[in-house]
Amino acid sequence: MQLKSPWEPRLAVGSEPIYQRLAAAIAEDLSSGKIPPGARLPAHRDLSYQLGVGLGTVTKAYGLLERQGLASSVHGRGMFATKKNLTITKAIDLSVNVPPNIMSDRLLSGTLASLASAIDAKTFGAYTPPQGIFQHRLALAGWLQRYCASVDAERMILCNSGQQALSIVLAALLAPDLCIATDDLPFPGLQMIAGLLSLQLFGIKTDFEGILPSAFDKIAHEIAAKGKRLILFTNPTAQNPTGKTMSRSRLKDIAEICRHRDVLIIEDDVYSAFSAREHLCFLDLVPERTYYINSLAKILTPGMRLGILIAPSDQLGNLLRVIHAQGSTVSPIASLVMYSGSWMESHPISRR
Repeated sequence: MQLKSPWEPRLAVGSEPIYQRLAAAIAEDLSSGKIPPGARLPAHRDLSYQLGVGLGTVTKAYGLLERQGLASSVHGRGMFATKKNLTITKAIDLSVNVPPNIMSDRLLSGTLASLASAIDAKTFGAYTPPQGIFQHRLALAGWLQRYCASVDAERMILCNSGQQALSIVLAALLAPDLCIATDDLPFPGLQMIAGLLSLQLFGIKTDFEGILPSAFDKIAHEIAAKGKRLILFTNPTAQNPTGKTMSRSRLKDIAEICRHRDVLIIEDDVYSAFSAREHLCFLDLVPERTYYINSLAKILTPGMRLGILIAPSDQLGNLLRVIHAQGSTVSPIASLVMYSGSWMESHPISRR
């Protein structure tokens, strides 16, 4: 005779799908001790009947708990809570930005299966070109042009992440007279690299749109008067960490100051896919002085560590020398996953 489950079925409060709320309720009661470690969970049909939900909903909830290591199925006996020590904290970690996890298991497994037939030992055993494989760059350029019209495969370098792309640019431009202007509350990743390279950051006053043109022009004038070179680093869309987004008119005002003051721009556009349809980039306005950075980690999934760097044509050589020196060419696996799979075209943002 099977023992009855000690758990009183319920759904967690929230607007998530029912199977997620069911799994969350069980996880919460495991954490609080209402469900003892190793206890039997209700049978699928019993739980479906008691909560008035579909049998498939219960199956998905139990499957989610199994993937989280909180439950395990014993053939012929049923589903049991694991003896895992679970602690749920109410703290929310805001130190890392990650996109919603909307990649399905089916899409991931299908992509990995297609990868097996897309790569051979000869290709895998060869060094990746420092700029990345041209067919891969061409595919990325075609996709990114819906967010930035001036994306160009010829001037594109594939990197292992957007952060690596930023590191490569700053290493290539590094000089004793170099200074960086950015938002008064700067991107943490920029602070990290600037600290390693001993680069001085100048915070620019901002408003609800981000960097104020008048404040930026003043700093650019003062830096030039000291005989130093200035680079502007900016997240024009959803600036990290404030979330501010520049309007088209603000972008044009900042671009004109950069042209007038001879300031180079590092444009971190990793959130462009979440922008308005009339999205405009500094790369569109002043391509001759813009280093454009994007990344699939913030659009698709952090597991896709693939960064995009587009540079002025006359600077490609300097950037590629840095990559050669660092031995940091893009992973052939990441670029092949992007190229052989259907990740980008399957993403809801791609169909906007």
